[in-house]
Amino acid sequence: MKPAQNRKNQSNMADYCMTFIYIEGEKEALQRVADKINLEGGLKSDVFAPMMFEAEDYDFNHCEDARVFDNEGESVFVLFVQLNEEEDTSRWQKSDFPPGVYYELHAMDEVNDWTNDIEGKVVNRPYCVAVINDEGDEIESRFYTEDEAVQFVKDSNSGIPKDLMTLDDINDFCMSKALEILWYYRETIINPVCPPQTTKLIECLIEAVHKSR
Repeated sequence: MKPAQNRKNQSNMADYCMTFIYIEGEKEALQRVADKINLEGGLKSDVFAPMMFEAEDYDFNHCEDARVFDNEGESVFVLFVQLNEEEDTSRWQKSDFPPGVYYELHAMDEVNDWTNDIEGKVVNRPYCVAVINDEGDEIESRFYTEDEAVQFVKDSNSGIPKDLMTLDDINDFCMSKALEILWYYRETIINPVCPPQTTKLIECLIEAVHKSR
């Protein structure tokens, strides 16, 4: 990720999108899909055959291992994926996924992350902060409120004045002093818009879960 002071909405062209995809469902069906993806090489899995990836596409597109976790009694499949979109964000379409399908999306050059999880069932800590602490280590955490995120930064590095009240205030201070303390920060906002490649991949996952029941 880029340092916070470099986070600018410089254009409406996105080179790539990094997305956490969440699907609620029956644990056994979700696990079968996760196992298939992991055993068959991630995006090379038959699950994503409709994407019609070419060999060179894997230089820009990849995913981490899929897994299933428990979220307050609900089984949830999660997959982190990076896809090369190369689309004008103004042309991205509103998503229309069935209930229980959520995403949290980070588009390059966009200031905020996006999610369609209006009720906060899965994506419920919208503030993500990475800070360099007093020991020189980069630490990252997520928070329910900006106040919690601000306190985390202050507690982590004694170089941050205690009277700064917002993440933007802290970022402005770090920029003015050329301090690499607040490495990056992001807020996830409700925006049910999804880029075309990511939309197609989510549809592949929905179909795979349906077939695995």
